[in-house]
Amino acid sequence: MPDADLRPDRTAPRAPCSPDRVRRVGAGLAFVALALVAAACSSTGSTDAGASSTTSAAPTGVTETGSSYGSIVALQEAIVDGGFTCTLEYPGLRDDATDNEVSICTIGTEIAYLTIWGDPTRLTEFASSSDGSTGTVALGTDWSVSVTSEDLAGRLADALGGTAPSGSAPATTTTTAP
Repeated sequence: MPDADLRPDRTAPRAPCSPDRVRRVGAGLAFVALALVAAACSSTGSTDAGASSTTSAAPTGVTETGSSYGSIVALQEAIVDGGFTCTLEYPGLRDDATDNEVSICTIGTEIAYLTIWGDPTRLTEFASSSDGSTGTVALGTDWSVSVTSEDLAGRLADALGGTAPSGSAPATTTTTAP
């Protein structure tokens, strides 16, 4: 069999970086990256741009009859209507793990972290945590805006119909969850 000598030796190790292997691995990584970007950018949340008032059980430090916003865009519009400049860095992104919608904007010289909370229990946990009770967070029935200063958090809470735990809110609307 003279042809047997011309066949490649399949038992010999292949070069770890052969051009074919690099192309296959690169294509696979590109596909995974695209899938992750698509998943991160997908949004199945409400697009209701209006605010409403609710009387549902409110988390600790959150107003019971405070404002509720259906989307980051609605929250951002309310901030602007309240007399603040707030241009979203990106449209609201949905966190699939928590069902929160998030974005950021700059108000004055401070970065503001905007969140529409998908789960009231998680908002309650946040409001009672060290991060949520610093006085630098404005809280509503389903939203929060985290900033750097207590003064801005209080002014935002007043403008948005919410509260800042050590900031401002009408005393008649603040409740503690059982």
